[in-house]
Amino acid sequence: MNVLQIISITKKYESRIVLNDVSTTIVNGITGIIGPNGSGKSTLLKIITGLLSPDNGTLFYNEKRINLQSMEWRVKIGYLPQEPGLYERMTAYEYLDYLLILSKWKNKQSRKERINALMEKLNFVPFGDYIIKDLSGGIRQKVAIAQALIHDPLIILFDEPTNNLDTEERNRIHDYLLEISKEKIILFIGHIIDELSRLCSRILVLDKGELKYNGKPAELIEQQRDFVKEIRVPFENNHQTLKESLKILNIGQNGNELIVHFDSRFNDHSKSCLIKPTLSEAYQSLFFSNQITR
Repeated sequence: MNVLQIISITKKYESRIVLNDVSTTIVNGITGIIGPNGSGKSTLLKIITGLLSPDNGTLFYNEKRINLQSMEWRVKIGYLPQEPGLYERMTAYEYLDYLLILSKWKNKQSRKERINALMEKLNFVPFGDYIIKDLSGGIRQKVAIAQALIHDPLIILFDEPTNNLDTEERNRIHDYLLEISKEKIILFIGHIIDELSRLCSRILVLDKGELKYNGKPAELIEQQRDFVKEIRVPFENNHQTLKESLKILNIGQNGNELIVHFDSRFNDHSKSCLIKPTLSEAYQSLFFSNQITR
């Protein structure tokens, strides 16, 4: 079992606190990180990679303090930033081979087998000999994902990895990550929150640099279950009135009806009933509850 301990990490940019005394322990499996823009998600990953230094706090891996600048640490991690820089003039195969050489994979046959196996898992074998700059956005994204995985790291840090991928390809990536997560720590920043309920064993919710939730997706849903309600109203009803009177989490349509899910702590409706929220709705409700307690 791999254990990554994040202890009292604080980071400021000038006078703005981006991470404020964040502490958590992460073990094998997929941990999702969610929160509004500017909440510190990407900054946390950059600190773990060593690209940024924290102003305060420490990190431990398997009870040993991490030297974030050491080669020993860097070979243990794979990182995909939001905007990956790829070597545009190489083919996808050449690029992955080059990265393995940098990671001290000396045996050419071993490198070939690793590259071919990963390209097959990520479904871009036919594009291995294409120059990267000539690839479509979706295939380029797969190459970017592959560069984080190619050297078989123990800790994988993904910042919105499935951008530019359709549903089928996102599911393929998710299935592969679930397959390897038994032996690895995977941190996954995602913006399609309901997808994380299937993918992640735990989620961290950050807001304004502070850790607001740390636990299982199902537990967050249960925490908010007593507050999320549904009403069904005719489609021709005044939608603006509903928006003004209720703290709406989601609106859908079924035939001539509007299905409205809302947080009942702010205002209720006489025809409402409690429902089990989605992870996205529970996440929004968590933020509403923080507004109440402030």
